[in-house]
Amino acid sequence: MPRLPAPGNMPENRGIPARTMTEQHIEKPKAGFVKRLLAFKDAADAKRINIRIAPLARAAGPHIDRHVLAAFDGHKNIKARPASEPVEFNPAEATTDSWADAVKRAETQLKKTGADILIWGEAEAAGTTMTLRFLSAQPMAIDRFGYFDVRSELHLPVDFDTPLAELLVSVSLAAASPAVNSKAQIVKTLLMGTADTVLKQLDDMPEGLTSWERASIQCCAANVLAINAVHQNHVSLFFKAAETYQAALTTLTSADHPFQWALANLNLAACLLTMAERDNDQDIFNESVQACENALSIMNQQNDAWLWAMAQSRLGLSLYKVDLNTGDTDFLKRSLGAFQAALKVFTRNSHPRLWADIMNNFAQAALVFGEQMHNDEVVKKAIHACNESLEVRTKDDNPLQWAATQNNLGSALFMLGKMNKEVGSLEGALEAFSQALEVYTAHGAERLAAITVKNQEHVKRLIDKR
Repeated sequence: MPRLPAPGNMPENRGIPARTMTEQHIEKPKAGFVKRLLAFKDAADAKRINIRIAPLARAAGPHIDRHVLAAFDGHKNIKARPASEPVEFNPAEATTDSWADAVKRAETQLKKTGADILIWGEAEAAGTTMTLRFLSAQPMAIDRFGYFDVRSELHLPVDFDTPLAELLVSVSLAAASPAVNSKAQIVKTLLMGTADTVLKQLDDMPEGLTSWERASIQCCAANVLAINAVHQNHVSLFFKAAETYQAALTTLTSADHPFQWALANLNLAACLLTMAERDNDQDIFNESVQACENALSIMNQQNDAWLWAMAQSRLGLSLYKVDLNTGDTDFLKRSLGAFQAALKVFTRNSHPRLWADIMNNFAQAALVFGEQMHNDEVVKKAIHACNESLEVRTKDDNPLQWAATQNNLGSALFMLGKMNKEVGSLEGALEAFSQALEVYTAHGAERLAAITVKNQEHVKRLIDKR
């Protein structure tokens, strides 16, 4: 056999020098290829939800990190990868500054990865459970059903089984708020059908959990159910979500976990309002009022401005609905005050959509109050609020909401016309109702169209009399 040269006696390369060989034979990728590669990656990313999972802090051990990551294996349209470093935070020694620093580090890490959501938390080395938090790249709409805050927590056993792994996937999706419509549709599609899995897991939670750990699972599961209820327009899921929030609140206390207790009440109020409006249920409206007041007993304008304002908005609407059933003007006064409080935070510039919604609701309450008190100045405030709202609620962007505000404007102008006997107000009412009717007819809203036609007839009769 031929002998190989000894390492020290390798034949000299008398051709191209080594550096030149590297330059000539290992060519750099062409710019076009790199562009195509990046475009392919972007296209792939647009079709999936990208999740980054930070190593759990507090010396948890890599096996726990791998266990969390494995929960997402095999899920279509979800790509879960480990993040580079943990987000250090010690709940036992938490201060306002240490929490703010932890959130800032989480936000920085999420931004670097370009993922849709970051899962981070802690797991004590000697502990049996882990704490998980969810940070969405796109802030979640503050009025969304099943609202997740960066302070929301999910506590799971460190060795959680497959059913809890499925719950973790559902909760992660529910906590995401993609800015891109295609990704939002992916989240919606993936969440559809998870309600049964979540409900089954709630009936079979593992032994050994503390009351707070069980409540954290219930609150997160209720958020998943509430979001599914909206996606499917399914009233029974609103009931299930409300029952699950209420179950959590049987053990969750304002003394031990004040923010989590307040947020559960705020999310509960959203479900209760929807349920009550379907059947005009006075008892459920009262429960919604109580849930909002519970949230407001903890949240304040200084520390939780947006959530405080959202609680005020829901309180205002709940009180308004209670008045419609009771005729008690005290409820209306409180309703108007709650809406005005919310408008201190949700301004036209900062939250135009929410501002327009609340202005519309304020107008409704002001109209009824003005009628009850025979006060044309309050009715004029209702008219002003409608006109303001219509500057944001446009016919092209939100036709049905625009029509609803036009209908409210017509009612307010009609009431003012009855009070001051001015035909001009009545003619304005007729025009507003006509605008609303046109949209309702075009969108097949037959019930609303029929109500608007009756409103028009009332106005025409009064104009004829004048």
